[in-house]
Amino acid sequence: MEKIGGEIIATVEQALQIELYACQKDYILNGYLPCTNEKCTGKTTAYCIKLLLTEGEPIKMWSFEATTNYIDVSSSGVNYKDWFRRYLASIYKKFMDAGIETRKVEFYQDQSSQDFFLNHI
Repeated sequence: MEKIGGEIIATVEQALQIELYACQKDYILNGYLPCTNEKCTGKTTAYCIKLLLTEGEPIKMWSFEATTNYIDVSSSGVNYKDWFRRYLASIYKKFMDAGIETRKVEFYQDQSSQDFFLNHI
């Protein structure tokens, strides 16, 4: 996987069928603080995109405990962890469908459960 560059932004926007805010692009490309900490600013979307496009070990989200290692807030309940896992999976699937290279994400330890999960997001 190559360093995240400006050319990927248009591909990401097309895959997700959204237009990213300037603060989201700045966070994805440069690592600057994402949009304000208020809700509905696109911070989690930018975080998920950056997480998927950054090189590293496979992301293992086999359980709520494992998901805690990757969520974008310091404390959250089971409902947020479940939502975050599914939200990341939806972006991951759209990236895969668009041919965007990402870190591998393992939502289940066995491949058949992984495939079923991703096909029903």
